[in-house]
Amino acid sequence: MAAVVGSVLFFGTQFVPVKRYKSGDGIFVQFMMGVGIFFVAFVVFALRRFPPFYPLPMLGGFFWALANAAAVPLVETIGLALTLLLCNTVSCIMGWATSRFGLFGLNPAPPKSDTLNYIGLVLLIVGYVFELEIGDC
Repeated sequence: MAAVVGSVLFFGTQFVPVKRYKSGDGIFVQFMMGVGIFFVAFVVFALRRFPPFYPLPMLGGFFWALANAAAVPLVETIGLALTLLLCNTVSCIMGWATSRFGLFGLNPAPPKSDTLNYIGLVLLIVGYVFELEIGDC
């Protein structure tokens, strides 16, 4: 439960300052977010006694930073709620597809029940469409 509360407080509020204050083109916001992520990552790296470094996962970090940089103009254009909805829906679908079909060199992990798996995917997309109808809060 503590992990859920921590996730809501830290990940669920990352773009609130972007909504509240003028952020320009988002480059400074992205730079500050990157600096914050770097310092937290370094502390975790040190606490784990400096394990071996693998450069390939930096590609994932690059795409994450690129998505965060794109999120700033999106917040100003379509609003905070719809931006988070779009980013999280795409993230869920990509995570599902990566696991289900074994994308990016991973072994496929088919679920025990294909029916429930696809029902969950359809519910995710239906929820996205319903939220689009409601609009930005």
